Amino acid sequence: MIAELRITDLGVISDAAMSFDPGLTVVTGETGAGKTMIITGLGLLLGWRADPKLVRSGAERARIEGRFVAASSEVVDRTLAAGGELDADGELLVARHLTASGRSRAFLGGASVPAGLCTDVTADLVTIHGQSEQLRLAEPDRQRRVLDRFAGPAVSDPLDAYGRLWAELQAARSELARLRAEAQSRAREIDLLRFGLDEIEKIAPEADEDLALAAEAHRLQAADDLRAAAQSAVLALAGSDDEAGGALAWVSVARKALEAANGDDVEMASLSSRLAETSYGLTDITTDLVRYLDALDGEPGRLEQIAARRAQLNLLTRKYGTTCNEVLGWAAEAAVRLHTLEESDDRIMVLTSRIEQLNGDLAGLAERISAGRSQAADPGVNLVEDQRSGFLAGSEDYLQSQSHP
Repeated sequence: MIAELRITDLGVISDAAMSFDPGLTVVTGETGAGKTMIITGLGLLLGWRADPKLVRSGAERARIEGRFVAASSEVVDRTLAAGGELDADGELLVARHLTASGRSRAFLGGASVPAGLCTDVTADLVTIHGQSEQLRLAEPDRQRRVLDRFAGPAVSDPLDAYGRLWAELQAARSELARLRAEAQSRAREIDLLRFGLDEIEKIAPEADEDLALAAEAHRLQAADDLRAAAQSAVLALAGSDDEAGGALAWVSVARKALEAANGDDVEMASLSSRLAETSYGLTDITTDLVRYLDALDGEPGRLEQIAARRAQLNLLTRKYGTTCNEVLGWAAEAAVRLHTLEESDDRIMVLTSRIEQLNGDLAGLAERISAGRSQAADPGVNLVEDQRSGFLAGSEDYLQSQSHP
């Protein structure tokens, strides 16, 4: 119910506030006192058309504010959904501002909302009765809601199910429309992804392969210098085939000399042992150097092979990443994306089938709703007439009791 109404600069009213208590409130006054403006103010809170001529002469704007209590859960939910809120004591503030220039704004729980939303929400809070009609019941939507409440579960149960399925149908239609609208772009992306994945699969790069090939190529390009250094070292250690000598030979001579002279001298024996270990180490190094020289000469044309392979990898790193690892990462992501895109066609088939099923289910529920409404229609009309007659009779009895105590 409405607990307070405040009107500022509306018609003949400069500033007025009215408080309402439960029960009947009667507003009286002479012609031109502003009684009609009170009804007009309530109507503006209900979303009536804002006429700039209603603004008080000399004022820039008119303001109407209403404070309501005992709002239903539906009103609360719609207020919160619109961005408004209730006061701490559960009261709902509704306001309407209109300017002399013709602009109008509506507020619900402190949030600016369209006037039409105020109409929907406040229709459950205030009802204006004319001399011979009940305005709210004159609305087809309101009549349908009254009839549905009267019909009970025969209509409410299928109506609730209809609402859920209708929401699902709308979501399915929206998704299907989006998938169909994106069909061309999706097909282009699928072709590009498949081309890229096929290209990567043919070349088959390995992790860090580009780095390994670069290091090997650098080593092979410096092979002449490496070969000369290794050959010089082998010559110094083992000597040449034509000439005896080399470090190994002289170390062998020194070791034999020490071994022949060490006798029982402990220090000499230690030096002889150390020289023998040095001889073994030099022998191992010489063997490794010979093996290294053989490896340098063991793969003729290897540098050309590396250059060709690096050219293949460069084709990939120009398109899909700067390194082999990045190319492999792109391929993994592309495979997932391709799978998702290819599933879209299957999703279209699923949605199409589901929409057909939903349409059939909704048609069946619509028949049940129509049958329930038809069955309750005549009693519903009688109920509305009985309620209105009872309201009028009760009002007359109350007025008579106040006039004749």
